[in-house]
Parts: sequence; C-alpha cells; structure tokens
Amino acid sequence: MPAERLHYDTVAKVFHWLIVGLLAIQLPLGWLMPDIKRGMVPGTAMSLHLSIGATILLLIVLRFGWRLTHPVAPDEELADWQRIASALVHWLLYGAVLLTPLTGWFFASARGWPIALFGLVPLPRLVEPGSSLGRSIGGLHVTLTWILLGLIAVHVGAAFVHLLVYKDRVIYRMLTGSEPGFADSTHDGRARFAPAPVGAGSWQAHVDRGQRLGACAISPSNRAEGSAMEQFSLLPFVLAATAGSA
Repeated sequence: MPAERLHYDTVAKVFHWLIVGLLAIQLPLGWLMPDIKRGMVPGTAMSLHLSIGATILLLIVLRFGWRLTHPVAPDEELADWQRIASALVHWLLYGAVLLTPLTGWFFASARGWPIALFGLVPLPRLVEPGSSLGRSIGGLHVTLTWILLGLIAVHVGAAFVHLLVYKDRVIYRMLTGSEPGFADSTHDGRARFAPAPVGAGSWQAHVDRGQRLGACAISPSNRAEGSAMEQFSLLPFVLAATAGSA
C-alpha cells in the first residue's frame, strides 16, 4: 500500500480546484438554462452543460484514482470524530460528483440527444433512446444535484469552522504555497496561529532589520494584526469552494 502523505500534492490540488471551478459554472448553468420539451433539440446551453458534466466526470475518476494511489493521512490534530466525519464527507462528495454527471449522461441518452464533448468529440449513448432504465437512472439527476449541493455546504462550512473557530492548519492542506507557522498546541489540543519561525521572511527578521537601520521595531499589536490578516487572506479560497468543493 502506498505511504500516506501529510499534505495533498500538486496533482491532487490541481484536480480539486479544476473540479471546483467547473462546478462553479455547471451548477448555475444547470439551474438557469431553459427547459427542453419533448421533441426539442438541445441548444448551446444544454450542450455546454453536457460537455462540462462529461469533463467533471473524467476529472473525478482521475482524482479518485490519484487519491487511492497517493493517500493523505488525516491531520493528527483532529479529534477522532472529526477524522471520521471528514472522511465520510469526502467519500460522499466523491460519490456525488461522480454520479451526478453520470446520471445526466443517462438522461440525455434516454432522450436520444446527440452528445459531443464541446462539439468536437462524439460521446456514446449509455442506453438506447426511450430506454426505461435510462429514464429511471436519469430521473435521479436532480436529486443527486441537491445532495451534492448539501455536501458542498457541509464541506465549506467545516472549512470555515477550522479556519475561524479551531484556527488550525487543516485548510492549508489543499491550498497552494506553504502554510504559516504554528505555535505549540494549547491546553485543549488545538494549534493556534503564530508568526512563522525566525527566518528571512519572519517578523523577527523585520524587527532586526529595523533596529539596524535605526527604525522603530514592529509592535506586538502590529504582529497580531499581521497574524489575523494571514487568516483572513484565506477567505477567497474558501469562498471559491462554495459554488462547488477533496
């Protein structure tokens, strides 16, 4: 079995954020595009919806395979119930992201619609037009979309809790770049944000440089403000996941 990593690697992050970005387009598109009545041919919006769905399906299969071959260990700072809940939501998200576009493909196949990936690569029908099996499976598409939205809400809500309440490093595992430094765990076992260790880019380096130049040292209040800014600078990344998100 492959050794577990402590953080998601670059490939996993690329898969994750590509899927998030496509879901941010796909879900509003599916909600806003006009209904297609019996006998009508899908227009540009539906064709784009089908193409994005097929792309998401391909990406989630690749993401799932990569996750199996490049496992990531749970964060050791999490309580047991948090590890279990996190794993459960993650695997449910994988399932929902996989099954939602797949049922849409069945739906389109049962309707007899031509399916081509962005109008360039024809895709096969999964069932014959008029198939009762295709209609039954396709009928789950809307239900699964709502389930997916609910799981995304839970996933993003948990990210906010870790960022703003627990103030731990969980969210950094899926963000690009290096995470900030952390102080020792507090008495309740939760790690708090702290300035990065002494180094070229640390607060202490700035203080020393200022003293050498005869400038005033940076005050503790400014350091605290900088630490808070580190936390809230992550909010755009979390908000990006609200339309779609490991």
